[in-house]
Amino acid sequence: MAAIALTAAGMGAVAFRRSFRAARVRMAAREIVALGRYARASAVLEERTSRLRFDLAAGRIELQRARPEPPGEAPPLDEEPHPLLLAERPETFERAETPRALPEGVRIARFEGGRRPEDDTGDIRLLRFHPSGLSDDATIEIEDNAGRRLLLELDGNSGRWKVGS
Repeated sequence: MAAIALTAAGMGAVAFRRSFRAARVRMAAREIVALGRYARASAVLEERTSRLRFDLAAGRIELQRARPEPPGEAPPLDEEPHPLLLAERPETFERAETPRALPEGVRIARFEGGRRPEDDTGDIRLLRFHPSGLSDDATIEIEDNAGRRLLLELDGNSGRWKVGS
């Protein structure tokens, strides 16, 4: 009887560990989507561009916000582009929060869309969120060491995330 109980307990522990490892990919997906929603909301509420900076090599994600323009340095009204055109203006960004690391054993396997920094350091990708509520489109695939994958898609027009396999 004791042998059966020990065997059942051992099998339960193995199943629990596998389940916990699989949950890491889902946890990473929830974290990315939550950060994206927060970046979009803060861009709209604060009326300044936000972006997520993905360091693919280090597995870190950082929320950054555009520094406000100093008073008196805004472009003249006749040079201001229509806000829906999303014309590129030189902006400098500052860290808004401590970078967040992906769970151990989880990495970004594929990142399509978004942007690369101007200095194009290779493993850095940027997702911009504009005060108008629009953002870059992106497809992000995350993967764990066991090959479990999850696909995240951001529709830049609606701000909606689609999470699927």
